[in-house]
Amino acid sequence: MKALVRYIILNPIVVKLVLLFAFIFGLVGLQNMNSNFFTPIEPNFMRISVAYPGASALEVEDGILIKIENNLKRIPGIEQVNSTAQENIGNVLIEFQKGVDTDDVVENVKNAVNQVNNFPQGAEKPVIYKEPSIDPAATLSI
Repeated sequence: MKALVRYIILNPIVVKLVLLFAFIFGLVGLQNMNSNFFTPIEPNFMRISVAYPGASALEVEDGILIKIENNLKRIPGIEQVNSTAQENIGNVLIEFQKGVDTDDVVENVKNAVNQVNNFPQGAEKPVIYKEPSIDPAATLSI
């Protein structure tokens, strides 16, 4: 131990170089480190919206939502389907099963919705999108 202390006292430049290299390697390692305090959450939902201007909620349900729901029943990987009909618009919220490849399910849902070819005249084209992923750190408020 005394020899180490003596070496440090007699060679301060070597010690400063070792500390400088340790600091540089620490900065490089810090920049290359990929870590989050919160893990990102994979989106588990997708939404389908269909506008039907001038239609009542009952017309939206009968003319659009029931047809979409019937086509979605055959798709594997769907946990739950919830529909809401309002005047002029219908929304379908689809929840995926845990552990499924969401990209495959989204593609199957798009194909199923596109196969519905008897929407009422005046209904607009369905808008299909996957809910954005949730960043828990962004929702954290202090």
